[in-house]
Amino acid sequence: MDRPEGVRSATELELACEARFQAGFDRPAADWRIAIDARLFARHFFVCAIPRRLFDALSRIFGAHGPVVSMRPCLIAELGRRARRLPAPCWFVAATRDCVTIAGLDDDGCRVVRVLSAEQPSAGSIADIVAREALLAGEIGADAPVLVAGTVAGDFTGALQRVDAPTWGTQSSSWTSNYRLALSEQWA
Repeated sequence: MDRPEGVRSATELELACEARFQAGFDRPAADWRIAIDARLFARHFFVCAIPRRLFDALSRIFGAHGPVVSMRPCLIAELGRRARRLPAPCWFVAATRDCVTIAGLDDDGCRVVRVLSAEQPSAGSIADIVAREALLAGEIGADAPVLVAGTVAGDFTGALQRVDAPTWGTQSSSWTSNYRLALSEQWA
């Protein structure tokens, strides 16, 4: 998120973020648990939210073991592990079984973040998403490398590269399944 004009305090920043979530998701800000990672003089910062009902349910479930200290979205966790090793500019994609989060990164940091619903994301659908976001955002070019972490179906071709898997063989899905089959006797 870009820093809003005229914000003079943390309270005003929280109100601006709440208004942005309310406008973007058409739900009252009270329905969200919003966390802001804002450095004092940064032009851009991360704002993450989780539905308050989900946060309260998770707090109750794990409450027997102590308070919930933090919850991090998949993109934030993956960027935390790999941010220093990523080239700039690039597209970084964190995929889960039902969601794709895409971040456009350049020398100044994160320029674009989008969270999109995707039923079992595939390499082909990620390539299409990146091409569309490159046109919409205009911040990072479509020719920048696309680095993917998470659960993605299909073979990686072209500019797509996995950053969370070893680079064995051809990295094709058929090679991987045949390799597992070949080693199955050793693992038994």
